[in-house]
Amino acid sequence: MGRLVTYELVPGGRALAVTNHNKINYIHLMAHFRMHTQIKEQTAAFIRGFRSIINLDWLALFSIPELQRLISGDNVPLDMVDLRRHTQYYGGFHDSHRVVLWLWDILQKDFTEEERKLFLKFVTSCSKPPLLGFAHLEPPFSIRCVEVGDDEDTGDTIG
Repeated sequence: MGRLVTYELVPGGRALAVTNHNKINYIHLMAHFRMHTQIKEQTAAFIRGFRSIINLDWLALFSIPELQRLISGDNVPLDMVDLRRHTQYYGGFHDSHRVVLWLWDILQKDFTEEERKLFLKFVTSCSKPPLLGFAHLEPPFSIRCVEVGDDEDTGDTIG
């Protein structure tokens, strides 16, 4: 970390200038280096870990689009009723608390579908709802009331 390391993409590459004539070849070589060679160890570790928890014979049962659906959910509109039904509340918040009602109202009435997907990505790291619904979201979506002391107060509050 912090030091410059040069890798030759081809033998003798240090002495070769990138020109208009060879730039496409350079782009292909650099892409291969970045996407394969440079991350080879990390990719191997990921594959070992993946194989330790998933039987590879099971993967053969699914097409690539089916696997994508299993891993990252369906590309369907966000079911706000399902999300709300499976939301957990902490710290004094509950389904009918005015701040919580504001959130649901804004999500339902003011946000576009694209904004709802961005919200979902913000809170879950995935813009698609879980394949089997929010009952299967792990960890469950939760809304927490966090008290801020006077010494920590940095501005206006809405609660």
